Amino acid sequence: MLRSFRRSVLRMLGVVSREEFNATTKRVLGTVNRNAVRLAKRLDRLDQQLAELNQQMVGLDTIARTGRLRKIDDNVDALVRHTFLNGRLPEPQALLSRRFRGLSQHEEDGITVALFDRVGTDTQRFVEIGAGVNGGNSGFLAKECGWTGLMFEIDPGRIDRLQRRFAPAVKVVEAQVTRENINELITANGFAGDVDLLSIDIDSNDYWVWEQLSVCRPRVVIVEYNPLFGTDRAVTIPYDPHFNRREFEVPRAAYYGASLQALAKLGARKGYRLALLEPRGVNAFFVREDLARDLPPLRVGDVPIAPDVVADFGPGGVFSMLDRAGLALIDV
Repeated sequence: MLRSFRRSVLRMLGVVSREEFNATTKRVLGTVNRNAVRLAKRLDRLDQQLAELNQQMVGLDTIARTGRLRKIDDNVDALVRHTFLNGRLPEPQALLSRRFRGLSQHEEDGITVALFDRVGTDTQRFVEIGAGVNGGNSGFLAKECGWTGLMFEIDPGRIDRLQRRFAPAVKVVEAQVTRENINELITANGFAGDVDLLSIDIDSNDYWVWEQLSVCRPRVVIVEYNPLFGTDRAVTIPYDPHFNRREFEVPRAAYYGASLQALAKLGARKGYRLALLEPRGVNAFFVREDLARDLPPLRVGDVPIAPDVVADFGPGGVFSMLDRAGLALIDV
């Protein structure tokens, strides 16, 4: 009773007892310690996240530097070829010796420029189906050569970048190009009629889109083929306007596009000669027959396929693997 009265009087005077002071101090220190422990754990997690982010950034920087160095190496080789081999090679080596990288994935830019030096240009207009982030096979022509064109891209995240890089010379359209809409899209955007270049790289219905296209007749056509299908069979995926190769869990995402043999047959039917392949890429170059008299035709059977292309599909190769997975192909 007396102790309680004493504490009450001390509180009225603004003074706390030793017991209360110690108890309060203990509670405060306990709270501080708990908060410090929680903060330390959060800092540990943040340090871990920062370390992971730094590792990712280092990896991305390495990839970027590797890509830049490879481009430099490619273009140094291009200068060496131009200096020492210019005018000394038969076809198709003479055209291939002029390959270089500007904006293309591999060295398609140099081959494209060399081909147009040979067959000439009429409109300096192009249609690019599947522009990516660099303008595909026509970006260099737009940026460096003064061409105008139409680029289609399905990924909305790439549209702004393409517009910033190539406008106003290029019209960029966000669209999923199909065989049902290809002619309408080209006509509606003002590129029906004569164009010098058509490039198709959509990793899906490339064959079917080119087959259906009829509103323009380009001088040169560049189409990406699926090298995993080899050179013997003329095959393509069945047509599906909503095809997405990422939906199929097969090694190296092998189920897409068409074989080189299939595209060569289609090109011949449409009046185009298979003229060149980019040596390290997957792009085939076709020239309209009335312009290709001086270009020797390229036989698909003479095209070498790297051994590692078919090395990881198991018994029977890629076609047996796709058959086991229940994924159909169309012989054309």
